[in-house]
Amino acid sequence: MCPQRRKIIYSLWIQFASGNNNKSGTITMKTICKIYFYILLISIPPSTLAQMQMPKIAILDFATRGEISIDQATSFIALLRQEVAKIAGWHVLSDLEMRESFGGPDLDILRADNLEQAKIKARTLHAEIVLFGMVARQDSLYAIRILNYDLKREKYRAELTKSFVFQEKKLVATIDEITRNLDIGPNANVEPNDTTGVLSLTTEPDSCVVYLNDKMAGRTPLRLGFLPSGKYNLVMEKSSFKSTRGFVEIQAGKVSEYHTKLRKDVRLIVQSEPPGAMIYVNDAPVGTTPQSILMTSGTTYDFRFSLGDFKDVHKKLTLSENKTLSVNFNQTQKKWYYLGSGGAATLGFIYYLAKRDKTSKDKLGGGLPAPPGRP
Repeated sequence: MCPQRRKIIYSLWIQFASGNNNKSGTITMKTICKIYFYILLISIPPSTLAQMQMPKIAILDFATRGEISIDQATSFIALLRQEVAKIAGWHVLSDLEMRESFGGPDLDILRADNLEQAKIKARTLHAEIVLFGMVARQDSLYAIRILNYDLKREKYRAELTKSFVFQEKKLVATIDEITRNLDIGPNANVEPNDTTGVLSLTTEPDSCVVYLNDKMAGRTPLRLGFLPSGKYNLVMEKSSFKSTRGFVEIQAGKVSEYHTKLRKDVRLIVQSEPPGAMIYVNDAPVGTTPQSILMTSGTTYDFRFSLGDFKDVHKKLTLSENKTLSVNFNQTQKKWYYLGSGGAATLGFIYYLAKRDKTSKDKLGGGLPAPPGRP
């Protein structure tokens, strides 16, 4: 059960346990209304309850200029809302939600031509952030001007003007680039007295999948707000790159910024002649040749190759791309050769010493001639 529901049920239990502070023992209308309200809250799905607690952002319809049609402008705004909605921590008001709030089907009811109009509409929608602006077209060239205003702090977060050539296949990428430059991230401009913190993540390369406490939070560059202070388990992954794992510290009223460079996975193909050599990487066995080994670029590894009676081959490798390594044991001398030659030298030296000792004794035995007159 989620914490919100536990609090509601606990409050409901308190109402009954306290006897409603009514000496007559009757339940007042006020208590009945509270109980009814609690039951309504309990019946709300957890996802909807969480969404209700999210700060709201309103993306109003843009003013149009030039050759652009209403349909084209509407499609552009719809795509912008879709991209902004991917950012964690915000509830982006849909076109339907906003029109229901204003209670009218008028096409221009969501349009704001200036800041004052945008602020009035945003307050009606109970939004903390409002985006409005203008989109224009001249032949195949499009121009867009977007203003991002923070009603809670009464100041602009960002102002963006961009021109681009319309290409349907690249439109999503263009909108994604615009969104990243709008400072949309929740609670992006954190204040010292805020009770929560902000996590700002950037990676090289971009578009790494971010997991915060084992839950997917989005893709980099990523800005997550309204995070309670404390330590969080952080994992960043991208295909063909080595995953990074660690912890991040979030402090209330502060932005915690982290930048990580992911190292690319590279593959080393190891062959040997003759084959079947045992491969050791940093003294750990990984298999026999031929072998394909996944490595991390920029990391230095110590390799040792061992095969039967052949002398071990040592190599130190740092890879930046895929590579094939060949080891030829036929170009090395065998272990027994060194042992044999070493043993022969030792025996020869012992024989030399023994021979020399025997010769010395013979010479001493012959000695000097006996003095005259003695036998």
